[in-house]
Amino acid sequence: MYRVCLLTGDAGTDATPVYRDPDLLGHVYAGPYPVADPTLTWVVSDDDGVAGYVVGTADSQAFARWQEEAWWPALRERYPRRPEVAGYRDHELLGTVHDGARYDTAVTDRYPPVTKVVIR
Repeated sequence: MYRVCLLTGDAGTDATPVYRDPDLLGHVYAGPYPVADPTLTWVVSDDDGVAGYVVGTADSQAFARWQEEAWWPALRERYPRRPEVAGYRDHELLGTVHDGARYDTAVTDRYPPVTKVVIR
């Protein structure tokens, strides 16, 4: 999942050239979802590896609280804040790691948490 995230992480194109640390994008946008709620994670793979994935959360505000308690602390220890380096975006992701993810309540309040997911 982390590799697919990196290879599609620059508006659908390869983000490898814009991140010095290839794992940061996955730590923010892919990794926490299957840990927090594996029932809302689907991965497509074959003998060559992961080809794609879909991740989600039923409750964005609860997910943000879970990240703050369980996901970000270890990453904050592992990844100190770093200054911006021209041509790279690592500092943006490190800002999310250290400041936490924010979900706008004006949006999430309009769409309350999903209590039941039906897959057909």
